[in-house]
Amino acid sequence: MKSHLLQVLRLVHALSDDIAVNHPTYRLYAYRYLMEYEKGLRHQDLAYATITLPECGKWFEACLEQGSIHDSRPYGHGRWRKTVYPHFFTELWVSIFDDQGIIRHDADPYSILALRQIYYLLKKLKMECEDARTYASTDSFESIENRMVRSWPDTWDSDHPIWRPRSGHPIYGDLEVARQQLQLAFLDEDESRPSIPWDKFRTLCGAIVTSFGDLDVWSLRPKHGPGVVSDSDPKVIKYDFLHWPRKLENVFPFDWFASHSVERAPTSDWEPSSKLISVPKTQKGPRLIAAEPTAHQWIQGGLQRWLEEVISQSAIADSIDFRNQAKSQEKARHASYTREHATVDLSEASDRLSTRLVEFVLQTHHPLLDALHASRTRSCYIPADLRHAGVSKLVQLRKFATMGSAVIFPIQTLVYTCISQFALMCADDDWDMTRRAIARRAKEIQVFGDDIIIATRAYGLLVNILTEVGLKVNTSKSFTQGAFREACGMDAYNGDDVTPAYVRMLYHPRKPESLASVVEASNNFFKKGFWRTADYLRRTVPDRINKLIPFGREPLWPLTYSTFGANPSNDHLVRRINGTLHREEALVVTLTARSKKRQGSGFASLIQYFTEAPPPFVKWESGQASRPSLKQQARWVTTAR
Repeated sequence: MKSHLLQVLRLVHALSDDIAVNHPTYRLYAYRYLMEYEKGLRHQDLAYATITLPECGKWFEACLEQGSIHDSRPYGHGRWRKTVYPHFFTELWVSIFDDQGIIRHDADPYSILALRQIYYLLKKLKMECEDARTYASTDSFESIENRMVRSWPDTWDSDHPIWRPRSGHPIYGDLEVARQQLQLAFLDEDESRPSIPWDKFRTLCGAIVTSFGDLDVWSLRPKHGPGVVSDSDPKVIKYDFLHWPRKLENVFPFDWFASHSVERAPTSDWEPSSKLISVPKTQKGPRLIAAEPTAHQWIQGGLQRWLEEVISQSAIADSIDFRNQAKSQEKARHASYTREHATVDLSEASDRLSTRLVEFVLQTHHPLLDALHASRTRSCYIPADLRHAGVSKLVQLRKFATMGSAVIFPIQTLVYTCISQFALMCADDDWDMTRRAIARRAKEIQVFGDDIIIATRAYGLLVNILTEVGLKVNTSKSFTQGAFREACGMDAYNGDDVTPAYVRMLYHPRKPESLASVVEASNNFFKKGFWRTADYLRRTVPDRINKLIPFGREPLWPLTYSTFGANPSNDHLVRRINGTLHREEALVVTLTARSKKRQGSGFASLIQYFTEAPPPFVKWESGQASRPSLKQQARWVTTAR
């Protein structure tokens, strides 16, 4: 067996030993289960652990949601000896479902965690996927784009947009015309089906958006993001703006937002496109993002700041926290116990968010629409190496923005929050749109990007509304019926945290980042009680390096293995007394990020200085840092706590 498969199998052996300690009857059949796992690895290689088993995990969650074991069984989960239980990890299934396949009222949360841990152990293993999967992801990107409706005339595709009041359906306007001419797939043929009061949705959006107050573009503080840009030039840096489209100049004059000299004026009629980039994610497929043009990214950063600030002070503030997922996580955990809230996940959320829907929601705030229009990238370049045909392509975008735009996250969060408010109003037949009423409903909603948590009574309406405005609900990751909930990295069953720990990278001596990943994974397994698994991960790191990694309850050193001891002795560390600083120090391994800065012009340095506004008497250097590279080295650090 290949070395990497052998390492995976040993990892699973350690996990199996951990489960056997807490589930004694499992030990009797552990060998058979491990043989099944090894058989899957031999037949499918790593794809068995990274693709096949995670799909089995989705089926298991569907059983939890439905409350019974249903027969659409995945690979390797046939019946065990004429019972309803799968023959793979049967003893764990017995602790969750009865012999009729119905979920037990006292279903064992540890068995649920153990099964999910087995299924998702290597789900997020970071690795390059096959070219065919990259091509399939690009095909999906293009297919979604081609099926989306175009922007309204004289709006997003025009250099000088005219914003008109929109009524009726948010995407198609007059619904009767849409029914006859566009033959909408989402329409129910049943004429008795109650219609959605879109006029009330329009009023609600107006009440929420106008509460943000005026947008003073002159007070915006633009910023660059950490990612690459589509119009980069190795001779200049991001603060040297080579292109400033005239569309952007109409709202954000270059001499105010990007220069401190009236002599520089790079305004042009040419508008750069974004560039689609494939970022390695998992073996199942890559993550597709788009690098934005420099000037657009700069202004989008300022709009992102403004949106986050005004939303945090609005009536929907209780529904949104852009900087912290803890609220969503705790709400999901609590919902798994009370079942008063459902968790909803969207597929291709940013790719399906149309300009028409964004315009409908924001139609009462023309300055914001003007700003978003000016900084929106209207085309996307798809390189040849991402397409089956091997030929590059330039796509005129119908979506509002690609993943990579600085404004896509706050805008989609805002839009989905407005829709959730509307669904709750429809469910309760409550049309009070005062600030107090909106704030009251906001407490029953939590939105973070494409993760939505809403009162269970409004779940069905929310799904219908999202579908009718062109969005797609991921039903395999949305939960409302059973006691399982999932949102923002929190998986919970009946109030218990059943989130699995993930192995994202296996140790590689030439990849310093793999050391940090293994230490983090080992700590996560340790905290969840999988101590043998944590120990095995530690043992994949060479002894000469482990001797330089301390133990602690808190990560007091750069790299620290978790322990429950209050004051671990760390006798394995080499120590000394620093005579200069008069303190005890220990020799530990550290990872340092090193990058070189590329200098720009004097104009670029000046605008960078005023943007970053470093405090006085602090060493500051202008320039654009290259992508940092990690270096592993031993350093003396203080032992004081």
